[in-house]
Amino acid sequence: MCYFYRGKDALAAFKHSVMLRFEEHTNAEFRKMRQIEHDNLNRFVGIAVDNGMIYSLWRFCARGTLQGVITKGSLPMDTIFIQSMMMDIASGLNYIHESSMTVHGRLTSQNCVVDDRWQVKVSYYGMSSIKEYEQRTLEEQLWTAPELLRGEVDDVGTKEADVYSFAIIASEMITKKPAWDLDNRKESAKGLFGPEM
Repeated sequence: MCYFYRGKDALAAFKHSVMLRFEEHTNAEFRKMRQIEHDNLNRFVGIAVDNGMIYSLWRFCARGTLQGVITKGSLPMDTIFIQSMMMDIASGLNYIHESSMTVHGRLTSQNCVVDDRWQVKVSYYGMSSIKEYEQRTLEEQLWTAPELLRGEVDDVGTKEADVYSFAIIASEMITKKPAWDLDNRKESAKGLFGPEM
């Protein structure tokens, strides 16, 4: 990830290791994403191509990722504060589920960002043409529902799988520990998923 300014706006750019053909359906999806305005969705700015690498551009949120806020432990998160953050995520996720996107598909505490007013915004929504070809690390799959890991449903995701991912994020906020608390477990991420992963 890198950061830069476009005029007065600070942007976060995420590098994607995929080759993307900008076909009409891909461009239409990106145009729709640029039109989305919701208090709990991070604003999608666009796509940039530099030296053959593709970057998705999002509005920068000053407090970083929710995962960073949780793991730094610098904030005393009381019950009301946690509940408010959970409601922010649920509101953003509900908007996605009611929209033409229908699912997020990759919801994690890494792609929930926190602005300077402590409002949580869901990021990395849409982008199906990129997600389709992007390989996820084992750590990135810690929020993935078992039925997706087993290949029982389409890899794009389901609403139910998004709710599972939301529950993992909620557990992170309540326990103030990373997903599955791997630092304090005997097994690694690979051990959690079993030998077939």
